Amino acid sequence: MQVSESTTKAWEVMNNLSDKMAKEYNLSLELPPKSFKEMRAEFVEFEGAKRIVVRFPYDDRFANPMGIFQGGMLCTALDNTFGPLSYLAAKKPCVTTDLSTQFFRTFFPKDEYILIEAKVISKSLAMLSRRKSEIRKTNSLRSPLRVF
Repeated sequence: MQVSESTTKAWEVMNNLSDKMAKEYNLSLELPPKSFKEMRAEFVEFEGAKRIVVRFPYDDRFANPMGIFQGGMLCTALDNTFGPLSYLAAKKPCVTTDLSTQFFRTFFPKDEYILIEAKVISKSLAMLSRRKSEIRKTNSLRSPLRVF
């Protein structure tokens, strides 16, 4: 798989931030994270600390017995998108403290991949608010999946 310019730029910026965190917080980051690599995620759009879009291909290793991508793995994909944006926006170590989802449609093999967009909505010293919309490529006439 050819590495996109967005992916190259994103990891360049993330690695610079990782070096800064190592010095300031004595914290070593593994980039990209194992879960990001395991899900074969790829940045497709990158606007630094403001907005990112990550592509996750369908992978039957993460499917339930009906062949549908498991909801828990969709949450992992959401967190794998929130995480990099959170670090970039906060410019310091941070963790997910609340993640709630509501599923309206399923992610089938025929969909091939999902795109997850993360945007910073507001930021304070103690809290970073993000909004996610997940958009799914589909081969049918149905509208794309969106999660807010």
